[in-house]
Amino acid sequence: CFRCLAAGAQASSERRVSENSKRQSGWDALDGLREGPIALSSRPLLAMPHISAFLGERSVVPLQSATSAAGVAGWGGGWPARRGAWMARRFGVPFIQLEDGFLRSAGIGKTGAPPVGVIADRSGIYFDARQASDLEKLIATSTATEGENTRALAALAFWREHKLSKYNLPEGGARMNGRVMAILADQVRGDASIAGAGAHAQTFSLMLKQALEIHGAGNIALRAHPDVIAGKARGYLSELPQAQSLQWIAPEVPQRILFEQADEIWTVSSQIGFEALISGKAAVTFGMPFYAGWGLTRDCAEGALADNARKRRSARPSLEKLFAAAVLSYTRYADPVSKRPLDFEEAAERIVDWRDRLASRPSGTMVCLGFPGWKRRICDVFMGGPQTKLVLKSRASARNLEKFLPAADTVAVWGAVKDQKLTALAAASGKSLLRVEDGFLRSIGRGSDLRMPGSLVIDPVGMYYDATRPSALEQMLESVAFSPQDVARAARLRERIVTQGLTKYNLAPAQADLQASAKGRRILLVAAQVPDDAAIKLGTSGDVRSNEDLLRAVRHGNPDAFIVYKDHPDLVAGNRRGRARDASLAGLADCIIRQGDIAGLFDQASELHVMSSLAGFEALMRKVPVTVWGKPFYAGWGLTNDKLEFEQRTRKRTLDELIAAALIFYPAYADPLTGVPCSVEDYLDSLEELRARPRAAEKQGLVLQVTRLARWLTGRIATGP
Repeated sequence: CFRCLAAGAQASSERRVSENSKRQSGWDALDGLREGPIALSSRPLLAMPHISAFLGERSVVPLQSATSAAGVAGWGGGWPARRGAWMARRFGVPFIQLEDGFLRSAGIGKTGAPPVGVIADRSGIYFDARQASDLEKLIATSTATEGENTRALAALAFWREHKLSKYNLPEGGARMNGRVMAILADQVRGDASIAGAGAHAQTFSLMLKQALEIHGAGNIALRAHPDVIAGKARGYLSELPQAQSLQWIAPEVPQRILFEQADEIWTVSSQIGFEALISGKAAVTFGMPFYAGWGLTRDCAEGALADNARKRRSARPSLEKLFAAAVLSYTRYADPVSKRPLDFEEAAERIVDWRDRLASRPSGTMVCLGFPGWKRRICDVFMGGPQTKLVLKSRASARNLEKFLPAADTVAVWGAVKDQKLTALAAASGKSLLRVEDGFLRSIGRGSDLRMPGSLVIDPVGMYYDATRPSALEQMLESVAFSPQDVARAARLRERIVTQGLTKYNLAPAQADLQASAKGRRILLVAAQVPDDAAIKLGTSGDVRSNEDLLRAVRHGNPDAFIVYKDHPDLVAGNRRGRARDASLAGLADCIIRQGDIAGLFDQASELHVMSSLAGFEALMRKVPVTVWGKPFYAGWGLTNDKLEFEQRTRKRTLDELIAAALIFYPAYADPLTGVPCSVEDYLDSLEELRARPRAAEKQGLVLQVTRLARWLTGRIATGP
């Protein structure tokens, strides 16, 4: 393969467009354009976060600004694109037609999967055989150097090895009912590629009729389009009466199984014919898709359009040259997470990694308990997928579990489960019980402000802050041997986090001149927590179980120190109850700081004292000594000054081993804007961009205001100072 996937995921955040990422033949749809922005013909295009990366990193403007643009771009053949083409002609600039690439994404666009591959064409578009597209010209005039041929062969081998396709849906376990001679591909009704290939509804009837005559009903099977399977569109074959009694391939059957279990793929103009050729199968076409007419397919299309296309397509390229023209030269690639241009190799690795992360999720029906409506997108991004059906209930109760348990394959509960009956029910049923919580690098802004998280912990054992039982993180730290590569990766990650000043919520850092106030006294920083938080209830024991207890214990042991009490952001914002009054802290703390992120104070503190706060982990990454009065996940491994015993934690760990477990392997990550599953390094790229554009971090909208109002009405907002 081109690169190790792990190294590719780690290094993708550092890549830039290089000379060897130019299109294979040197051809580029943007060649010859003058300097200036590209005007986009529709709002969805403008809203695509990485659209600029597909367009040579040029700036983009709305269509009404086309007077100053170097060109106009539009998607597909709808009204916005036609209007864009008219505007381009009016102002004498090129029109660039955009479409999904042949290697698009891991998931279909109509379910929200952003594209990694996009096509840009100035002559027409590849699926419209009524005129020569840029792709047709590329195939007809294809010449390549020895190095380019080598690259094409390697790319083709990678495609085959990883069973790539346009949408790259995770594979299910379903299989076909034995071998067949031919599989007929249905398509989305009204799709522009059908008319562009000189076909219509009757063409599908003709294809089915000929398949029945040649092979017989028992030797053919029908395949629906993914959009039709997802209920997003209608098909053609699916609505023919004679097709109802034939074998329909289950939507869960992977495409590679189709190629393994059939001798021929029949299609009107679907890309599945192109992918069949790549896989070494015969493709039979009844329209004139871009790959037909070159001598590589058996073509059954008739009519003037087909005849004219055949005349233009007199060249006889090899499969490798056809593949190189379509996939390496014609398609443009960009990363929806980093918003940077990619070459094919980088894009293919991104999609394989994305698909593998989706495939690792549980399949079947997942009942999510303790998830209010605003967390629907969180569930979709981190637990949803082509093989998963999500059922959300806002209350985590045994009653809700009893109601949905018969249909559930997996049960997910937000946070630590308090209802013992619920836990017992799940255990007795034999169904998997997942506990879900925010990750350690969560977002730009507080979770209590309904900010979309970029990392989530999904633990099948327990929960990292619940010291009363094991967790997957604790088991990992107790038993896993991390490789030198893992440790080195964690060290680079730690350095990046510290350099960029990243924390869980990435708020503005607290600012205070503690050295001046302390006047030479040793500075001890005390991190407050939300009093009713599960991390206190399940992560503390003994005499220190509240913020006041912690302050009192620190003062008792350090009577001459300068003690700084840092309040918790959720308490200061009024999103959680239990904020301590200044009077209750008098005599215990020398300084009380309410605003800002505690990480801004680490470089002035001699040490940090916590019960189970995540601030202790963040301080460790910055080499600040940490004294722990509870049982957080990062204590008990020889890295902290522990006031309690950890009998179950017998292993000593280095700081970078702790970071590898807690930040690389334990959480799941996703880009907050696109929802693409990604590595921790990719997610840090997203955080970097969101910190630079804070208004893009999350639109607060009506749901936030309504939720805050509901909290106020139910008395959940604190009224203290």
